[in-house]
Amino acid sequence: KEVSVRSILKTPLAAPTMLFVLVLLIATVLSLSPWVSFWGTAVRRTGTYTYLSCLVFFAVMAASIRSERQVHRIVTVAILTSVPICLYGIQQRFSTGPIITLESGIFRVGSTFGNPVFLAAYLIMILPLTLARILLRLREVLSSGDQPTREVVQAVLYGLIAFLQLWTMALTISRGPLVG
Repeated sequence: KEVSVRSILKTPLAAPTMLFVLVLLIATVLSLSPWVSFWGTAVRRTGTYTYLSCLVFFAVMAASIRSERQVHRIVTVAILTSVPICLYGIQQRFSTGPIITLESGIFRVGSTFGNPVFLAAYLIMILPLTLARILLRLREVLSSGDQPTREVVQAVLYGLIAFLQLWTMALTISRGPLVG
């Protein structure tokens, strides 16, 4: 099924998204520093360009994902990409990583995100997906009559990933994302 501009404009999020883009562009143009508003600061680089890029990425995904299998694949990729991020954070905590930072005498892990709060916020969004996979695998184990070794192995692996996510989240020492 082809996606047309008309069908995209009929979606519930189209009007609020266009309003957001309009406000974002007006704010950028009327800013005291339009260059910084568009490109972002040197530290974070989150300006109008980044927001627009994320919106384009989201639109492409929303327009191209059509099956439940594709959604499962994306969730799997999201969960699996958290593994190296967590491993790097744990490595960073034990001062064996290439980047070591001390913040106010307390070592807070930032992993590849650079900021502990950003890392914890990311993990708090990925953790429910991992927990859902564990529950799905356990439900499959309980519902099937024969020996579901594949589902058990997957449940154990997802459990290990959830443990890594929780451990790394604890190492961020960030209360805000945990409250969220």
